[in-house]
Amino acid sequence: MLRYWLYLLFFALGKANVAVQSNVPAILFSYSLRSPGLLHFMTDYNTLSELPKQQFSHVAKQMLAKCNSDAFVFVNMPGISKLDLSMWSTDQWTSLVRYIEGSSTALKFEKVEVNEEEPDLFTELIDFTALRCHLQDIITIRGNKTEDFEPYIDSRGRIIRIDYPPLPVTYSIDGKSRDEVIKDYDKFLRYVLAQLPSPHHTVIFTSLEAQPIPRDDNWIALDIFPQIFDDASRNQDIERNNKILDVRPPFNTHRPKFTEPSSNYMTIFDEDFLKENSKLLRWILLVTVGYVTVHIILYLQKQRFNDNDKKSD
Repeated sequence: MLRYWLYLLFFALGKANVAVQSNVPAILFSYSLRSPGLLHFMTDYNTLSELPKQQFSHVAKQMLAKCNSDAFVFVNMPGISKLDLSMWSTDQWTSLVRYIEGSSTALKFEKVEVNEEEPDLFTELIDFTALRCHLQDIITIRGNKTEDFEPYIDSRGRIIRIDYPPLPVTYSIDGKSRDEVIKDYDKFLRYVLAQLPSPHHTVIFTSLEAQPIPRDDNWIALDIFPQIFDDASRNQDIERNNKILDVRPPFNTHRPKFTEPSSNYMTIFDEDFLKENSKLLRWILLVTVGYVTVHIILYLQKQRFNDNDKKSD
């Protein structure tokens, strides 16, 4: 509730004077749980404090170092502010929000130091990823230029860098409002990510340079997408996209219609067979002996009658 009133105060005071950023927001997310143990960087972070650039680089390298993604996407959107990523701005970020919500690893930092005198942060991270993960294919795209991206279908890993034009403070040259431009940038991000042949990607989203912004949001603790990151499950390392379960399917136990014999060769001298069929064998023996005895008696009687007939003749 306190946060809600702070937000109202922020807008009521009308801090609408154009300000130049002294720091920028950043979001890192990965489809799979690529780097368990990274959450403490976010939970230990104070949203009112500024994260040094070198420390942010360290966190990003920890996520990239596992080399388990099929695509590593670096998104530079100059002029993006934490107000643009607040709870009131989700309508502009339909695709970005959906990708973050579907990710297993997601980190956010409201204030990351910007130091334009130092080398380009993405160049450093891309060089690190290419060397660490043995990747040679690096695709550079101008944001919102669909002709710069040619979809591919092979499984070879890629590094993709997207550099958007700076966001307008109020309206762009062609008359679009800042919110409309953000929506266009969001659609283009989906255009790229949706055409990757594998959903296993890692994305680092931030601004590499300080730009003029509509309001100075540096003095209030605005959180990035609290509806996502305030979810209690985001404080745990959970694999949200494990489609292959290490559980054998529940097949029925094999039950043959006829029990197979214990031996390949059946014999009446088998001990188990004699025990199981002793009565039947006795009956067979008695019937056989009786049958033979009767036929012997009949044969002997017939022979006697024949001998008597010969004597009478």
